[in-house]
Amino acid sequence: MRLSVLVLCALVAAACADVTVLWPQPASVSSGTGSVTLDAAAFSLRSECQSSKILAAALSRFEGFVFPYGRGGKRGAPRVMDSSTVAFLGVCVASPSEALGLDTDVSYSLYLSATTAVLNATTVFGALHGLETFSQLVDYDWQSDAYSMSYLPVAIDDAPRFPWRGLLVDTARHYYDVESLLHIVDTLAQNKMNVMHWHIVDAQSFPLVSSAYPNLSTAGAYHPTAVYTPADLELVVSYAYERGVNVLFELDGPGHSYAMALGYPELGVDCPTYEANINNIPQNPIVSNGISALAVVESLYNLTAAASPFPFIHTGGDEVVQACWSDNAAVVEWMKDNGLNTQGLYQYFEDAYQGFVAALNRTALIWEDPFDNGLKIPTETIIEVWRNQATLQEVVAAGYRAILAAPYYLDQQIPNATVTHYEWEDTWQNFWGSDPVSGLSAAEAELVIGGEACMWSEQVMPTNFDSRVWPRASGFAERFWSPASVNNLANAIGRLNAHSCRMQIRGVYCGPIEPSFCLLPTSPFAK
Repeated sequence: MRLSVLVLCALVAAACADVTVLWPQPASVSSGTGSVTLDAAAFSLRSECQSSKILAAALSRFEGFVFPYGRGGKRGAPRVMDSSTVAFLGVCVASPSEALGLDTDVSYSLYLSATTAVLNATTVFGALHGLETFSQLVDYDWQSDAYSMSYLPVAIDDAPRFPWRGLLVDTARHYYDVESLLHIVDTLAQNKMNVMHWHIVDAQSFPLVSSAYPNLSTAGAYHPTAVYTPADLELVVSYAYERGVNVLFELDGPGHSYAMALGYPELGVDCPTYEANINNIPQNPIVSNGISALAVVESLYNLTAAASPFPFIHTGGDEVVQACWSDNAAVVEWMKDNGLNTQGLYQYFEDAYQGFVAALNRTALIWEDPFDNGLKIPTETIIEVWRNQATLQEVVAAGYRAILAAPYYLDQQIPNATVTHYEWEDTWQNFWGSDPVSGLSAAEAELVIGGEACMWSEQVMPTNFDSRVWPRASGFAERFWSPASVNNLANAIGRLNAHSCRMQIRGVYCGPIEPSFCLLPTSPFAK
């Protein structure tokens, strides 16, 4: 059936029309010029194959997403529909496996006509992506209070270009309550992004609660309520899993450790020359009063690993001010006794972190800094590149798998220093237009497993997060989901503006791309 539609579109161009509303653009789309009005009161989403709690919950959610203005019929008598009109979307998941990881098959196919609607996927997580796409193909007309599908017949075969499509959320510079994190997860899923990189602690605050080391949060958090318990971590991870999103925990070290030392001063280094900037304070290698920085870090890795099955832990490693160590007489003496200089001490911490991660049967991610500083890094480590794409080429040329973040910093006024826009919202084009494997050989490109958009939170908190991140991060989302050939900017502007409206309908306080009107089911300021 899909083949016949493709052939028809190839031979009879007048009978076909481009679908101009989808975001991110699927890998393969064919479409026609037909349409059908749906009997919204009776239309349903059905599981046709595997029984799955995840799918059952998703079908229930998407009933509301597909019909956000209610089920119709408010302005007149119930409609009498042709009995042959499509009455349900049949969803068939082939595999009973509900394992979620980078190697999970999240492909799907979707076929829609006036009489048939079928979604096929290998796994339930592919079905979730297919449901997102289906929800974008149902239109609402406010004048008739009716829903319809256009561009029929539509045939879509889709899968992501990269397996890692992440967003970094920084809860150390500003605290995000759990409900805000769940809201972020929902929006990631709507954009077909699959990793929430939780930068949970930093120099500014330490909100992570540890029963083994309770002073970390009692002294390091902004407020007694601005903390995350192990139960909070498990809730966020479980909620994300049910939406096809992995949670990556980052516990940055050995730098950025000022807040860690508020509760246990033994963990930090007193370096008068550098202490004016709290970001300069690294962990202390000296065991004092029975307190060891490495023992604390190992316990925190264990805590987060217990909360998340995602087989990766981000150990940080960035912006380590080695001179702070040499500015402390006790640390200088410790290094002398152990035959180390500051570079060797940096390596000492990184080696310990790698050992802790390996003991948990996980893979370590690090920022690029240990690589830049010439440290010895295990070959299985994934390196996150944050400075520039030239470093990415060096990383993959050395044989490491890599994640690219450098061109996708959402906190920058001129992201990746390419084009300056009159309208700040148009910086989405910088993210959308920056291809992660540009200039790499085919072999090097194979080592780039994805990327991350990063929202550092010095000037961002839950009240302005949506407007700062979306729909700009949607530009990143399409670049890492869709084929590289999706590069028509004029086409993308209209599609992204429509997608921005869809996010607003779901309660995301994001901005528009161009002048337009977005009909919301309820006022965002309704009491």
